[in-house]
Amino acid sequence: MSLCYVSAFLDLNRDSWTSFKRSFEEYFQSFVPLIDMFRNLVNTTYQLIIFIDKTRSNIVKEYINNLSNVLVIEIDEDYLFKNSVLWQRLPKEMEIMNSESYKNLIPHRLSYPEHSNPKYTLINHAKIDFINLAMNMCYCDYFCWVDFGYFALPERIPSAFLDINLFDKEKINYTLINPLSIYDKDIYYTLITAPERIGGFFFFGNRKVLFAYQQLYHTIHQQLQDMGIVDDDQHIALRCYFTQPELFHLHYLGGWHKALTHFQKKTIVDLTSIMNKYNSDKGNGHHNYTLYYDKLFSPLRDHSINLLEIGIGSVNPSIPSNMCGIRGFYQPGASLRGWKEYFENAQIYGCDIDSDILFKEDRITTFYCDQRNETIINTQITNQERMYDIIIDDGLHDFQVNWNMLKLIFSRLKKDGYYIIEDIINFDSTIYQDPFMEKIECKYYKIPNPKNEVDNNILVVRYKGENIIEL
Repeated sequence: MSLCYVSAFLDLNRDSWTSFKRSFEEYFQSFVPLIDMFRNLVNTTYQLIIFIDKTRSNIVKEYINNLSNVLVIEIDEDYLFKNSVLWQRLPKEMEIMNSESYKNLIPHRLSYPEHSNPKYTLINHAKIDFINLAMNMCYCDYFCWVDFGYFALPERIPSAFLDINLFDKEKINYTLINPLSIYDKDIYYTLITAPERIGGFFFFGNRKVLFAYQQLYHTIHQQLQDMGIVDDDQHIALRCYFTQPELFHLHYLGGWHKALTHFQKKTIVDLTSIMNKYNSDKGNGHHNYTLYYDKLFSPLRDHSINLLEIGIGSVNPSIPSNMCGIRGFYQPGASLRGWKEYFENAQIYGCDIDSDILFKEDRITTFYCDQRNETIINTQITNQERMYDIIIDDGLHDFQVNWNMLKLIFSRLKKDGYYIIEDIINFDSTIYQDPFMEKIECKYYKIPNPKNEVDNNILVVRYKGENIIEL
C-alpha cells in the first residue's frame, strides 16, 4: 500500500493583510518538517506532491534539492481556472461576499477572510481538486491532504509517516476538533456561529472515494452558492457529511492538527530491547531467547492473545530455580511486563510456586501453581476454560517436571499456538518415544550464547501439523 501526501500554496499577499497576516516564509517553515521526512526515504511507499505558486517555486525546489519522492507543480490563477471547477466559481463567490444580504447575515464575522476574501475561500475549497489532480500524477493507492502551514507548532510534527492501516480505507477520513451537535445540520447555525467541528487541514482516502467526494463537494458548494451563501471548507465538508454520511469516517481527536501524530506509524521496539528494559534475563544477557521469539511472535504482536508464563521469577533463595543470581536489579514479573508491552492487546498470565510474588496489574494476572503437584496444576490450569495462544515454561528447570506439565496442560493451548520450555539443562531425548509425540511437533534448540553455554536451550512444541519456524 502506498500513500501520497498533497499540499498547495497560492500567494494571496497575506503578509500585507491588516489582520490574520502571515508571510510566505512563515508558511514555508511550517511545512518543511514534512519535506524533511522524505530526505532519508529509500522506497516509493510514500510520495509528496506540492502545488506551489510559481513566484515561490524556486525557493521550494532549492530546499527539496531533487528528492526523488517529492514532486513540485507550479501554479497560478490561470492554472487554477483551467484545472479547478471550484476556482472557476470565483466571480460568483465574489458577488455573494459583496452582497448586502450576505453581509447582513454575518456582520460579526466580516473581518474573517473566509467571509471577505473569495480567493482565500476558493483556494481552500480547491483542496479536493488538488487531490484529484495528484491522482493523475502518481500511482499511489491512497492520498491525504495536508495544509501547507500545518506544522506551525512543534507538537504537530510527527516522528514517522502515517500508518495507512489506522484509517478506514474505504471512506473519507477527517478528524473532529469537537463532537458534532444536532444544531450542525442547520446551515445558518454553522454560518453564523462558526463552531469548530471538522478540521479541514487534513483528510485521507483511496482513489475511488476521493473522486466521489470531489463530485459531492462540487455539488454542495454549488447548492450553497445558489442560496447566496459562501463559507470555509470545514463548513462544506460538514454539509457533505450530512448529505452522505456513509462516505465518511470522522475521528474525534479533540484538537487542531493532531492527525499526523495520532495516525503515524508507531516506532517498533524489538523484543530484546523491551526485555532488557524490564531486566528480564530473556534479552541479551544470560539468555538471548528474544532473538528467536521476535521472529516467532511478531505476526501475533497486534493480536488479542492470551499468554501464560510458568515461573514469575522468585528471589527467595529457598525456592528452586530462583533469580537470586541477579537480585540486585531484578524484579519478579519482569518478563510478564515485557510481554505486556510487546503484545499491546494481549492478556498476560503468570503462575509461580512463590505466593509472595504474585501480583495483578493492568492486563497481567498471576496465580499460585506448583509444577510438581498434578492436582494443583489441574485445578489452576487444566480444568479452567481459558485457552492460551502462547505458553512458556520458565519455572522449575527440571526437564522431566517440565515435560509432565506440558502433557497435563497442553489441551489449554490453542491449535495454532506455541508451547515453549526454557532453560533446559537435562534434556531427555527419550521423549521422542513418548506416545504423546503422536499429538505434537517439537524441536529442541541449543541457542548460541557466549555468556551461557549451560542452559541457553529451548524446546518449541506445537500441535501436529503446525509448522515450527527455524532459528
